Amino acid sequence: MDPTIRNGSTVLVDHQHDELMHDCIFAVRPGSVVLVKRTVDEDRDWKLVSDNTKYKPLDLPEDSQVLGKVR
Repeated sequence: MDPTIRNGSTVLVDHQHDELMHDCIFAVRPGSVVLVKRTVDEDRDWKLVSDNTKYKPLDLPEDSQVLGKVR
């Protein structure tokens, strides 16, 4: 998420806000890894987008756990 959130930074995750919103940063668990990514709604097809342009957007798997909104 560099430059918005630098590698190794501590983030606060608001667990009360676990419904995805367009163009917001969320902590999500697709499988066994936790990712902090911007969520983008493309006609109800959610993408995980990094602010670092070196990384391509990822499709959000349906079985992913939304941990909360990053504050």
